[in-house]
Amino acid sequence: MEESQHRNYVGGQWVPADGGRTLTSLNPADHDDVLGTFPASAAEDVAKAVEDGKISFAVDQQPYLQGYLSVVMLTQYKANLNVLGGGQPVLTGPNLITKANAAAVIKLAAGGTR
Repeated sequence: MEESQHRNYVGGQWVPADGGRTLTSLNPADHDDVLGTFPASAAEDVAKAVEDGKISFAVDQQPYLQGYLSVVMLTQYKANLNVLGGGQPVLTGPNLITKANAAAVIKLAAGGTR
């Protein structure tokens, strides 16, 4: 199978991820068969495109909130019967990156917290 190289489509142009980072997809039945190479886009890539007006918004999956926080909440309940959020829903789902918050997301991502 012929390997294909993919890029991000941003602002009407095909562009690589910042820094040229890529991910390689392998055929699960034959790991010598490379299916394609894809840009390893980071939060900075996406937030910068939003900030520059090249895309309108992006979905921010917030892996810390979706994964780690739930473990912390369960641990606190088991250890102390703490119920974070006072029994109300604690929103840990995805958020939107927009022009209004893109600069803050870029700064946080550069600091390693996003």
